[in-house]
Amino acid sequence: MRIKQYMDSELFIITTLDSLSSQKGKSYFDLWLKWEDLFSQIHVPIYIFTLKSENNKYIPSSKHIQVRLCSRKVFESLGVYRTKTVFTKIYEIMDPAIFLYEGKQLIQKEFRSNDHTIGEVYLKALDARYKKYVDNFRKKLTDKKEFASIKRR
Repeated sequence: MRIKQYMDSELFIITTLDSLSSQKGKSYFDLWLKWEDLFSQIHVPIYIFTLKSENNKYIPSSKHIQVRLCSRKVFESLGVYRTKTVFTKIYEIMDPAIFLYEGKQLIQKEFRSNDHTIGEVYLKALDARYKKYVDNFRKKLTDKKEFASIKRR
């Protein structure tokens, strides 16, 4: 699965979770469910990428949030998959990160998933939407000859 296939959308969010079967993964998913209505109002789709494994038999469904099972290569390319050594034992860890894309450009990247960071990502997405709406509105007005004198703010 490649991230490029989602880049047809003009504005979207990718968040990463190691497992949706664990209690921690379910709590992160519940956190996104809490914000789902706000993101759907501004038409920003949310994609949750989770690791493809036998433990992930539970895949929740939602109106606006889409869950995708991905290979480890996707998470390595996003920079959220790492190894950690504790007392000579190696652990593989995946950070619950949030990525806000506008087209092919990464607008914001957060390595924590909590109410505060999701709120910041929401505000950034809202700013991007607002800017696009204002630009489109201004373009429509300035196309007409009688409104050609409208200046940029």
